[in-house]
Amino acid sequence: MTMTPAELEARKDTLELLNAEATSRLTRQRAREESVGALARWLGRPSPAVTLGYYAHFVP
Repeated sequence: MTMTPAELEARKDTLELLNAEATSRLTRQRAREESVGALARWLGRPSPAVTLGYYAHFVP
């Protein structure tokens, strides 16, 4: 099945939204139990500062 450029872009946007939602939920859950450094390593982020830059508004 061949997808049009618009369909490919829509799929990419959907995957990015799903990734952001899953990560934000995980961040809220794990931030209660672990340090930001441990969470950053688990997410594969280069540093805790990068993790906080993206997800600080989800940390309780």
